[in-house]
Amino acid sequence: MGIIKPAEGFLAQKQAATPTYKYNLTPTIIAPSNILKPNKTPFHTMQVIIDFFPVIIFFVAYKLSNIYIAVSATAIASLLTFGITWVKTRKIQKLQLISLIIIVIAAGLTLFFRDDAFIKWKPTLINGLFAVVFAASLFGQIPLAERLFGSQIVCTRIIWKKLTISWTLFFMVCAASNYYVAFIYQVEENDLSIELHQNWQQISSDDSLYAQLILKKPFEELVTEEIGFTEQSSGERQATYLRLIHQERWVNFKLFGLLILTLLFVLGQGLFLSRHMQDAPADDGSAPA
Repeated sequence: MGIIKPAEGFLAQKQAATPTYKYNLTPTIIAPSNILKPNKTPFHTMQVIIDFFPVIIFFVAYKLSNIYIAVSATAIASLLTFGITWVKTRKIQKLQLISLIIIVIAAGLTLFFRDDAFIKWKPTLINGLFAVVFAASLFGQIPLAERLFGSQIVCTRIIWKKLTISWTLFFMVCAASNYYVAFIYQVEENDLSIELHQNWQQISSDDSLYAQLILKKPFEELVTEEIGFTEQSSGERQATYLRLIHQERWVNFKLFGLLILTLLFVLGQGLFLSRHMQDAPADDGSAPA
């Protein structure tokens, strides 16, 4: 029989008594491919950056050009993101593929009809899709949150159902928020700052200012098809300018507003899990006798 030294026995008892958790509570950006890919690192930093890439590309392209260039750029970026993810994992998630299809169709319709309403529907449709999927899993044997994160988190079934409900509500809030900003909220004359209000007044008769603000080009560089705005009435020009301001605010919300909602949700989720996680089964490394 071996003799266990007091110090060794104390260390062994201390290690056995130390709880082991299997979940990293570091807040990260939640992207669709991160959420719906049950692997050992669902919040992998590199995948987060890859998934967030099309959003950044859309925002930068819009600020440098216009909505149609931004839509084209984000469609290409989404295809590249999907391709990179496939090369890394050699797997195609159904919801990832459906999300890509929605993006490509919305971008195509936006460019074909020259109407930004189609691309504005995209966040609502994708978030609504995720909300439906998470909600539907509540009627099955295993909630979706448990299937996705069960290998990283030790919780009871009731907690998994609550977690799944929270994901459902999160996606519903994102979908509804985007719909409100894109289609219900409208920019009025009284909402404009002093500088924007001055532009709104001058744009009714200033062709150069209209070309600069609306078409993002100097008046001298406009082609024949683009000069048609000179025949518009003052009211039509001002209405076009208000629609542009609304579009800019929607683009800002799409990046910053949804990002803030996501960060708040991740923080709240981390606090909730920290209260309800159970200890992972201890592995003392001993072999059966």
